[in-house]
Amino acid sequence: MAPLVPTAALAEDPVRDTEAEALVAAKELDQPVEVLALRTEYWDVFAQPDGTLIANDHARPIRVIQGDDWVPADATLVAQPDGANGPTAALLVMQLSPGGDVPLMVVTRDQKSMTLTWPHGPLPEPVVVGSQATYPDVLPDVDLVTNVTVEGFSHVLVVKTPAAAELPELQDLRFRVTTVGLTIEETPDGGVVALDPATNNPVLQADAPTMWDSGPEEAGGVLATEALPSASSTSADPGAASAQGPGDTSKVAPVELEYTENMLVLTPDQGMLTDPTASFPLYIDPVWQSSTNSGWAMVDSGYPNEEYWKFDGEPYERIGRCPNSCFNSKVKWLFYRLGTPYFGRTILEATFKVTLQHVYDSTARAAALYLMPAGISSSTNWNNQPGGSSWSGATRLATSSPTSTRSTCTSTNQNRVERESGGAAGGDQGVEHGDPRFAVSQRGQWLAHRAVL
Repeated sequence: MAPLVPTAALAEDPVRDTEAEALVAAKELDQPVEVLALRTEYWDVFAQPDGTLIANDHARPIRVIQGDDWVPADATLVAQPDGANGPTAALLVMQLSPGGDVPLMVVTRDQKSMTLTWPHGPLPEPVVVGSQATYPDVLPDVDLVTNVTVEGFSHVLVVKTPAAAELPELQDLRFRVTTVGLTIEETPDGGVVALDPATNNPVLQADAPTMWDSGPEEAGGVLATEALPSASSTSADPGAASAQGPGDTSKVAPVELEYTENMLVLTPDQGMLTDPTASFPLYIDPVWQSSTNSGWAMVDSGYPNEEYWKFDGEPYERIGRCPNSCFNSKVKWLFYRLGTPYFGRTILEATFKVTLQHVYDSTARAAALYLMPAGISSSTNWNNQPGGSSWSGATRLATSSPTSTRSTCTSTNQNRVERESGGAAGGDQGVEHGDPRFAVSQRGQWLAHRAVL
């Protein structure tokens, strides 16, 4: 997503160390100048010739530090000198096993680390495509897929046949977990968190895991009796199930999680494993994320007690009513959270932008930006969303009606919803969509998407 002002390239565009220096340079050069002291993984600030500042705040990291340099964030997996695979530039140092007896994943942040080990013998050599590594047939007709983002990873078991669903190894999955400088605890909502014992602050967190099927055949799924040799690949259909997340028509069930004595124990839902109507492959998925101030969440009326913090690792989510046949999933609303480090400043204008990935058809459907009455967290679900299901206390700020996709967010993008204000910073925001069938990537500031019913 393009920022409001193009991010300055160090070799070409003007940059000054301090805000005062940048304001002077911007006036002299008659062009924006970046304030280097205010640059972070999520934020950049540009002094303007008229003496104002423009800050671009992102929900996900757009850059990370490697050595002494800032580089663009990039989750693409590349081979490391020790043979492991790792993301090109991410917030966490992640090392994926090249196969054999090497642990599945080692995650490091600030000299603190967590190691996750596959319990059933040596791993095969992975097939690496983009930010996904697939370890084929770790059990008969079961693939192990690792999806990496710039903030975390998921390890997904892809169960390709009904016979595989009956394997005793899948009834009680045990991943060995060891840590250096971290303490792992269960959370009240069914997940686990890795804490820094010195501060008791979370460094990594995994929400309650889930599992899902591929949806009925008539809606794009496959027959339960059909074996899939390459079930872990991601479909081009944004509403289809994949190793990155459930599809619109997927059945979804919780996975019981227990952490004890350096062992992460996952107990899949037996009803789904043995369901004769389930569409294979099935996916079993814990998602680990770094703990950050920014965040986003989806809530689903069909699964009112389920949490989908940071979209459970999916790159984007549907908004609004189910477009066709979606099993239990009926209405999805999306929430966004960004830090607002603007105390003592006056906000002249604020612009919220998202990237529209897919539309059901070309019919215009209204999208409205809301200021929310409260914040969100990893425990946000349909039943405890800010303002309740009626959004009591939410304030509509602006409305737009997108009809087609654009490759980036720009000043002419139809996904633009703006609000001007002259007050101090702060507050939560939300976005409402009138009967939308969109898939939107995660960006924003205390926001949400809601269907007008």
